[in-house]
Amino acid sequence: MNAEISIRKAALDDAPALAEIHSRGWESAYAGIIPAETIAFKRTQRPAQWQAWVVRGDHEIYAAVLDGRLVGFVTMKQPDDHENLPSYYHEVGAIYLDPPVYRRGIGRQLMAYAEARARELGKSALMLWVFEDNAPSRRFYEACGYARDVKGEMVENEYGHTLRSLRYVKEI
Repeated sequence: MNAEISIRKAALDDAPALAEIHSRGWESAYAGIIPAETIAFKRTQRPAQWQAWVVRGDHEIYAAVLDGRLVGFVTMKQPDDHENLPSYYHEVGAIYLDPPVYRRGIGRQLMAYAEARARELGKSALMLWVFEDNAPSRRFYEACGYARDVKGEMVENEYGHTLRSLRYVKEI
């Protein structure tokens, strides 16, 4: 079932809702992958982080709104210099939904929006990072046409223990 959403650029007033969705998304998606203490600690940091992220503006942040309520977001940016990617790439930095709206087509709509926005910016490919152990998210990205980078790029991050993230790419 596809929900009718609107997508708009996030504003500073959205920061509390973005922080809550980010926290709830972590609690849902990363249970059993990231230690509960780490997830709980990140929750305490989210409100201030989102205030700073919206103000700083180094990521484009787009909010998904359903029935007047913010239910998800996608962030985009130029890949970091260390990504070693051609200039025609853009990065999906994050995509999260409020868990009660999972499986309603909102994630796909946000990804389609990100792809359209990247094309507006003159880009012809997108990349993103996904935890190797996060099988549901990997399946979602693969269903959206993303595939693991043929170079096998991965990074390791510390979230209470070491987790590997895989780079996924898609030509758009």
